[in-house]
Amino acid sequence: MRLVPVLLVSALLAGCGGGEDDSAARRDVPALTAEEERDFAPGRLASGDVVTCRVDGLAARIAVPKPQKRGFVTSTVAWTKGGSRASIRLDVRPTGRIVATCS
Repeated sequence: MRLVPVLLVSALLAGCGGGEDDSAARRDVPALTAEEERDFAPGRLASGDVVTCRVDGLAARIAVPKPQKRGFVTSTVAWTKGGSRASIRLDVRPTGRIVATCS
C-alpha cells in the first residue's frame, strides 16, 4: 500500500509535461532527507531534472520547471492513509538559484 502514493505522484508528474519534448535526458538528483534544505547554484539543475525527498519510506518527486523571469515556488506531497507524508518544495529564484526543501 505504501507504493500507491508514490506511483500516484510519479504519474501526476509524468502527466504534467504540457506538450514538452520528453526525449531530453533527465537526471535524478541525489535524494534529500527529512528536514534537509539544499541550495543549488545557477546552472546546476536543468529543466526536467528530478529532485526527490525521502521520509519514512515515502518518496516525493518533483521535476525542475523551465526557467522564468520571475521567482516562484512549486511543491508536491506524497502521503499514506496512515498520515505519513513526504513533501518537496522548490524555491526557484530569478537568478537561476534553486533552494530545495524536504520535510
